[in-house]
Amino acid sequence: MNFLRRRLNSADTTSQLDFINSRPFPPDAFKVLFIGDSLMIHGQLKGVWDVSSGMAASRPENDYVHLVSKGLQEEITRPAEALYNNGGNGRLREILEYIQVRNLAPDMVIIQGGENDTFDRQFREYYPQLLDFYACPRIVLGDWFSKDKSDYSGSLCRERGLPFVNLCDISADKQNSGWGGPYDRKDVASHPNDSGHAAIAKGVLARVKAMVLQNI
Repeated sequence: MNFLRRRLNSADTTSQLDFINSRPFPPDAFKVLFIGDSLMIHGQLKGVWDVSSGMAASRPENDYVHLVSKGLQEEITRPAEALYNNGGNGRLREILEYIQVRNLAPDMVIIQGGENDTFDRQFREYYPQLLDFYACPRIVLGDWFSKDKSDYSGSLCRERGLPFVNLCDISADKQNSGWGGPYDRKDVASHPNDSGHAAIAKGVLARVKAMVLQNI
């Protein structure tokens, strides 16, 4: 819990990205809840990762959360505020447990995650619950690594009419991963680099503009 309460030390110029409950929100804020794992945010880990941002982004403002928040703020007049739910290192059960005990009341939810879970019976139990927990507009990102998981996520989204961004289409281009630079450590380099984060943000923002903005 302490990790989630810490203020994100970033230099975003359009909206202040905060961990849950770190400060009051403007009364007219448009709150976007980002749910996910290390693609979304990874805290500092000595000798491995020295910033708090989406892993393999060169700087916080280049990860997809910051890019989506910036793009959204350019489209609306209300202050765009971003919240994080990283759960237990982005695992589905812990993510669900957290949102069930917090009255976050987001206006929009961006759902990414499941990479750290085994694709088993529990995954198939928890993932639909995560998709269905909120009734506000939701945009779902598929799995960065697993086509099987991503296909499953996509099928659930089609059943629900939810916008879906297939991350496997992005990760298939190796220039979008940290292996394309600037990282050479496996735990980091397997994540999206700046190019990958930009591609993810582009996909999310396209769906925001097509399906969400008319309701803001």
